[in-house]
Amino acid sequence: MNTTLYVQIDGTSQAPSVPERADCLQHTDTRRLSRATLLVLAGALPLCGGLPARTALYAVSPFGSAQRFARLCDKFQAGVPSPLDFVAQLHNAPLFHLAQTAGICGESILLAAETDGLTQHLRLAALALHGGAADTVLAGWLYEPRRPHERETGIWWRLSRADTPFDAPATPLPDPATAFPEAAQRLHDGLLRHGALALPASGGLPAVTLHLPAPSAHRQCA
Repeated sequence: MNTTLYVQIDGTSQAPSVPERADCLQHTDTRRLSRATLLVLAGALPLCGGLPARTALYAVSPFGSAQRFARLCDKFQAGVPSPLDFVAQLHNAPLFHLAQTAGICGESILLAAETDGLTQHLRLAALALHGGAADTVLAGWLYEPRRPHERETGIWWRLSRADTPFDAPATPLPDPATAFPEAAQRLHDGLLRHGALALPASGGLPAVTLHLPAPSAHRQCA
């Protein structure tokens, strides 16, 4: 497919280092939420003001919540299996909480991906925007640490369709061998630095060029 789809980035946001203390969660009982859900809410809610009715959620993350899975295993070994913890471990649960909190009724997909699939959801978002399936897409990267000293990640971009073509320098993507949280952070920092991102066609999906017209549109839920 030779078509290039153009997308405007209307804002970016990143979860703070202590997401459960974020101002945007001050009225939320964070004790009942998984770490993954906290990262999603603290990262995405600053971008949720004035969302159109047809807003979709697309995110990528290695599968599941490490915290919830460990709790599930402990209870199972103790002979007290927890159906609620099992449901909370399902992959799309963090996006369900975001959609419910922000009043979003559009499609929500959380793709299981490692670093080699870091931009897969951006291509799907571009197709949704240009195909008329969504007016706005919140696209995110989620990582709940599996091991001590790993970086937590809750990065989100607010996307809309761009009908006027624009140029963007080819952006080198992170090496697939790079750990997922570091790769996501490099991609995000590169966008803020250069103001644009060009993704080549891949796997039958079209090339996508994204433009951030105002780097100051980066927000953080303090």
